[in-house]
Amino acid sequence: MSLFQTKSIESLQKEAAADVGLRRSLSLTNLVSLGIAIYFGYSRHHSKLNKSGQ
Repeated sequence: MSLFQTKSIESLQKEAAADVGLRRSLSLTNLVSLGIAIYFGYSRHHSKLNKSGQ
């Protein structure tokens, strides 16, 4: 497989016509874990800003 490999317009149109939409790939556990990580990451960043006087 080449780094600059391209597809023809016809093959792209066929793929687009056969597309069934988005599929779920994250479970509820994954989403909750992601939310917790975002919360703690944001709060940690925010507390560093408050301590530095900004």
